[in-house]
Amino acid sequence: MAIVAHFDLELHQMDVRTAFLNGDLNEDVYMSQLVGFEASGKEHLVCKLKKSIYGLKHASRQWYLKFDHIVIVNGFKENAVDQCIYMKVDGSSYIFLVLYVDDILLASNDTDLLFRTKQVLFSHFDMKILAKPLMFWKYKSFETELMAPIVKGDKFSKAQCPQNDKEIDHMKIVLYASVVGNLMYAQAVDDKRSTSGYIFMMVGRVISWKSVKQTLTASSTMERTSREEFKNPPSFLRLSQIADQIPAKLTDVVPLPAAAEAREIEEIRDRLDGLAKQKDILGLKGVKDRPLQILPAPLVDESRVYGRDRDKEYIIELLLSDVLSDEKISVVSIVGMGGIGKITLAQLVYDDNSVRNHFDLKAWVTVSDEYDVLKITKQIIGQTVLKYCENENLTQIQLDLSEALRGKRFLLVLDDVWNQSYDSWDVLKSPFQSGARGSKIIMTTRDDAIAKMMGVKTHYL
Repeated sequence: MAIVAHFDLELHQMDVRTAFLNGDLNEDVYMSQLVGFEASGKEHLVCKLKKSIYGLKHASRQWYLKFDHIVIVNGFKENAVDQCIYMKVDGSSYIFLVLYVDDILLASNDTDLLFRTKQVLFSHFDMKILAKPLMFWKYKSFETELMAPIVKGDKFSKAQCPQNDKEIDHMKIVLYASVVGNLMYAQAVDDKRSTSGYIFMMVGRVISWKSVKQTLTASSTMERTSREEFKNPPSFLRLSQIADQIPAKLTDVVPLPAAAEAREIEEIRDRLDGLAKQKDILGLKGVKDRPLQILPAPLVDESRVYGRDRDKEYIIELLLSDVLSDEKISVVSIVGMGGIGKITLAQLVYDDNSVRNHFDLKAWVTVSDEYDVLKITKQIIGQTVLKYCENENLTQIQLDLSEALRGKRFLLVLDDVWNQSYDSWDVLKSPFQSGARGSKIIMTTRDDAIAKMMGVKTHYL
């Protein structure tokens, strides 16, 4: 986590569904037939397992061996100290993979390498993409809200703790209560036991720390120090060995700012803060951005496109079908790596005469990595009602779009989607429900997980 923060790596979290069912068995394992599901006439026989299942003593081990084989074959190297940490280096790009039972963390400086790794995992296991790792949200919360009023040299005692039920209830709503409580306990002077601990750091970040009271009262400072020096080396040795497995060249990829540069950055920030305050004092107001330019769908010369006739016919068949799904609005996803022709295929379909005559309204929006629901909605309105929308209220804009689509069969192309948040997609699609049954959305993306999240039907290139 220290490396992720230091190098500002892209961090994704994944989960393997029914992980232990992926393990291969290297020995013969038999089990009794399930009660109520015995094969007729063969009740005296037993079942021979072909795959590992939950309940076997070595199910977890077989799952790990299967996973280890897959990632090693695909270029990852296992950390010699912690066998659940893997790393892959490809030129100047690198990626870390951390496995904890069936949870996976991926951290990389290259989004393409991250995407390829996720594709490998999806091709071998039933994967699920999770939200941003919760631990980072917690760290952010501590960083922004936990301004604990403790300075070096402060002394505390149990007399400063809540003394009655009312005070205890009040402390429950204080955000940093648990953190400060631990620190206060570590520094309390009510007894003679010493407080000791350690801090391990990597690339300037704390990666492990401990601060507790010793279990016994030491008769001297030397005894106290010796006791801690005896207890901490195992932790220090393991962390040092893990760090030694990380290539030294990574420390040079994104060096920390030098002291002079850091001071210069701080001075610039102070000047910007000063300008912001002067703007407020003078009553200056910001100028609105230029109206958002609504780009039309890219033009394509069909005579110069080869080998996409079957793909085009298949997508058109899906668009013209009224029984694609039980949903009122259906999503057709076109998935493929960059440069393979996703946009070209979508444009061929978009400009087809049968598609043009089938739908009442059409709109094309290039989403890219900036998934701004407000901007996307404004672009859709601009192409459906042919009028630029100046309103900045998302709720009102969505009401206007809902009214514009009401009862009409529309075709919307969302090109180059990268966002994996289902909540964002749920907000964006809410006005589409007023459209007529048979309305369709074409979505192009490089990420199979996004296609599975948004699409009813997925077409791979």
